[in-house]
Amino acid sequence: MAAPSPSPPPNLLSPPHFRPEKAYFFLRTCSNFPQLKQIHAKIIRHDLANDQLLARHLITLSSSFGETRYASLVFRQLHSPSTFTWNLMIRSLSVNNKPREALLLFVLMLTIHSQFDKFTFPFVIKACLADSSPRLGTQVHGLAITTGLFSDVFLQNTLMDLYFKCGRPDCGRKVFDEMPGRNIVSWTTMLNGLVSNERLDDAEIVFGQMPTRNVVSWTAMIAAYVKNRRPDEAFQLFRRMQVDDVEPNEFTLVSMLQASTQLGSLSMGRWVHDYAHKNGFLLDCFLGTALIDMYRWEDDETVLEAASREAMEEAGVKGILREEPLGVWEFRSKSSSAEPDCCLGGCKGYMFSLEVTEELATWPEHENRERRWLNVKEALELCRYEWMQCALEEFLRVMAEDGRGKEETLAASSLSNREERQIGSSTNGTEITNLCTAEMALAGNILDNRVGYEICCCCVLH
Repeated sequence: MAAPSPSPPPNLLSPPHFRPEKAYFFLRTCSNFPQLKQIHAKIIRHDLANDQLLARHLITLSSSFGETRYASLVFRQLHSPSTFTWNLMIRSLSVNNKPREALLLFVLMLTIHSQFDKFTFPFVIKACLADSSPRLGTQVHGLAITTGLFSDVFLQNTLMDLYFKCGRPDCGRKVFDEMPGRNIVSWTTMLNGLVSNERLDDAEIVFGQMPTRNVVSWTAMIAAYVKNRRPDEAFQLFRRMQVDDVEPNEFTLVSMLQASTQLGSLSMGRWVHDYAHKNGFLLDCFLGTALIDMYRWEDDETVLEAASREAMEEAGVKGILREEPLGVWEFRSKSSSAEPDCCLGGCKGYMFSLEVTEELATWPEHENRERRWLNVKEALELCRYEWMQCALEEFLRVMAEDGRGKEETLAASSLSNREERQIGSSTNGTEITNLCTAEMALAGNILDNRVGYEICCCCVLH
C-alpha cells in the first residue's frame, strides 16, 4: 500500500482569508469614496457581495458620499434583498434629493417583494412630499391601512406633515384627530401645519391644549403671530415662554426681532439683541440678517426723529416735536463706562421738547415703564444726574419764554427698579443709548386744556 503523499506547505506569501468581521472594520474606518471602492472590490473578490449586512454598510456609506448610483449598483447585486435593505435604499435615494427614483424603487418593491414593515411607509411618504405627489401619498396612506401598519405614530406624524405641506389641512387634521396616541412631535406637527395654512385661530386652540410644549412649539406660535402681524401677542407669548423656563433658540429670537420691527420699537429690538449677546447666541446667517433688517432703517434717522420715536416707545406719547434742541449735554454712562469707546468721548444727550397731543393706552414698553404726571419739584427729584436737572431747567426757561411757564406739571416715564438701562448695538460706528431719565413732559393748563410737553433724550455714544 502506497504511503499518502504529504500535503503541500502553506504559501506564506498569499494574503490571509478576508472575513466579514475584517470587512466591517474597514468600512467603519472608511473616510472617502475611493477607499470605499477598494474595500468593495476586496469584498467581491472574497465572495462576500451577497452579505446583507455588508451591503447595507456599503449602501449607507455610498449615500453619505452622495454616490447614489453606486449605492444602487450594490443593491442590484443582492440576490434577495431583505425588507430592511429595501427601506434603506429607498431612504438613501430620498435623502439625496432623488425622490422620483425612490418612488420607482417602491413600485418595484410592490411588484417583486410585497413585504413591508412600519419603516417602509414613512420613507415613501417623505419621498412623496419631496416629489410633490400628494395623490401618491394618499394611495400609500390607504396601503398602510390595508396592511395594518397605520397605527404607528411615526407613520401618522409623517403622513400628517405631508397633508399640511401639500395644502390639505383638513386631511392632516383628520389624521391628528383619529390618532389613538400622540407624542410631542404629533402636537408640534399639527401646530406647524395649521400655522403654515393660515389657520391661526385653530393653532391657538391646539397650542392651549398641548400637554407639554418644547422650544419648537413656542417658537412656532410666536412666529405665527409675527407672520400675521400681531407683534404684541408675540411678545406676550415670549414672556410666558420665559415664565415656563423654556430656553429660546435662535429662530425664536429672529421672530422677536421681526416683532420689534413691526412695532416700530428699536428699543425692544435692542433688548432682544442684548438678550442674545448675554446668553451666548452666535450671530449666524439667520440671527445676523434679522439684526441687520432691524437696524438698517436707523441709518437715515436723525436725532430729532430718534427723540420722537423714543417718546412713543418708552412713554407712550405722541405730539409735535420742537425742532430746536434744548441743548446738548456731555456725560458718562455708568452702564457704558466699561466700554472702550466710552473712554474716548463719553456720551452726548440731545434734548428736545415735545408738545404732547396723544397719550397711548398701550405702547411698546408699557409693561416695563410707568407714565406719571408730576409737579416740577418731584420731577427734579427724579433726575439723578446734574445734566438731567440742567436739561429740565432749560426746558422750564423755554416754556417761560413761550408764556407757558405757569402752573407747570411734569410727566415722566420712570424705569422699573433700575438705575440705568442701556440696550443697543453699534451701527455704522454709532450706538444709540437710552438713559434712566427716559422722557419728561411739561404740561400747563391753558384755557382749561392740558397741553403736554416732553423732554426726549436721544444719547449718542461716540
